Amino acid sequence: MSSRLTPRSVSGPLAGLVGEYESWLVARGCCEASVYVSTCALARLSWWMGCQGLGAGGLSHEVLDAYVASERERGGTPGAVGSTPRIRAFLADAGLVPVRVRVSRLNTGPVPALLSGPLAGLAPGFAAWLTGMGYKPGPARARGLVLVRLSRWMDERGVGLAGLGQASLAGFFASEAVLGRSSSGDGEHLVREFLAREGLVEESADGPEAAGAALLEGFKGYLLGERGLAQATAAGYAALVAPLADWLCAEGPDGRWDSLDARAVAGFVEERGTGWSPGSRGVLASAVRSLLGWARGRGLVAADLTGVVFSHAAPAGRLPARAGAADVGAMLGATPCDSSVGLRDRAVITVLHRLALRSGELARLGLDDVDWAAGRLRVVGKGRELTLPIPVDVGEALEAYLTAGRPKGALDRSVFTMARAPLRGLTVSAVNGITRAAGRRAGVGPVSPRQLRHGAATAVVNQGGSLAEAGQLLGHARPATTAIYARLDLPALRPLAREWGV
Repeated sequence: MSSRLTPRSVSGPLAGLVGEYESWLVARGCCEASVYVSTCALARLSWWMGCQGLGAGGLSHEVLDAYVASERERGGTPGAVGSTPRIRAFLADAGLVPVRVRVSRLNTGPVPALLSGPLAGLAPGFAAWLTGMGYKPGPARARGLVLVRLSRWMDERGVGLAGLGQASLAGFFASEAVLGRSSSGDGEHLVREFLAREGLVEESADGPEAAGAALLEGFKGYLLGERGLAQATAAGYAALVAPLADWLCAEGPDGRWDSLDARAVAGFVEERGTGWSPGSRGVLASAVRSLLGWARGRGLVAADLTGVVFSHAAPAGRLPARAGAADVGAMLGATPCDSSVGLRDRAVITVLHRLALRSGELARLGLDDVDWAAGRLRVVGKGRELTLPIPVDVGEALEAYLTAGRPKGALDRSVFTMARAPLRGLTVSAVNGITRAAGRRAGVGPVSPRQLRHGAATAVVNQGGSLAEAGQLLGHARPATTAIYARLDLPALRPLAREWGV
């Protein structure tokens, strides 16, 4: 391990890293004197950690800060303290400490260099995959650290590529949790997906998790195929009943259907819906009743348990909250038009308000749904398709965003995409976040897409339009659904009422 550039005697938990640190420094163009001073500083840190009873697994930026403080207190050599930034960068590349906010000039690649382990050869492919999804170098490096730590973990335990599987991945991520290490948001998911794409691990095909997932897929297929629900609605129902599906499949694919009774169903609905609004509890009740109906139709349960789930509908006849033209004008005025995000947000607000779209309908808009020649927009929502004209202001907002704001490296053909990697289409929650943030900037409070939608329908009625026209804009299948808008413009209705006693 020792060479003319490194100290001859090293002890402590980092002793095995000194040779790798020397190569790391030389590869980055450090001169011989700098390499010697820096490796001596790492040796000093390793000795200090050994005196403190610390192992390599307990290394963190807080430990490094404590080491620097102790060196300054004892009046140590300047090199011991001055070399700490380089040591931090090296340890980040080794996956032993997280990457800090800024990427060091010594760490210019999108993914940290894998210094050891059986996954070292995958670094270029992982970097290219992350870059292709739109990750910038800093976020890519943070996620790459998960792959770095996995490779080192496999090397320490003698796990080769042939031994990599779901069991070993579960063991690694369990050790990560014990050490309190972050997986950088979606880092764990990205590493698992990348390894599956490379054919190194297979998706779990058995066990309770797979059985629960299969149950939910069958349920969603029923909602889409037999009930004719929209994709987003079916996915939402499946997410609401997912804990119940996990409980039913906890003992294997055959499930606990025989144990499902009225008390278990009522207990799930009560516990799951605790603290929810009446409207949210009503959606939960509908999802559970749909699951029970599907299960009975397939012979999974003998008794009809749908009557156990009581409706929690919101009070009837409640007027929907809405955002008026003044509110929308203030939101557009508070949204800048000199950035790609601003152009996107302005187009989102304009389309939602003028065409009365639901947030899911806007999120599903694709580039092929815009017919510029005919000036029409195809909208898919709630089991049906609508064709709406494109007003001038909507067309201008869309054109400005698509020509100057939409990322060129978008991963799909969604009209509206995320501003950060991965550059996929907007989610429903992202659409909600855009409108709520715009409302706060404008000083009118958080505004939901639903309020913009109802504001558009209200404007149709207030301007003399019929309920049928409002219903066509909203995409309602039944006139009764639109009838509530007859009560929205009370000042306009008062002159039509006869005076008392006349």
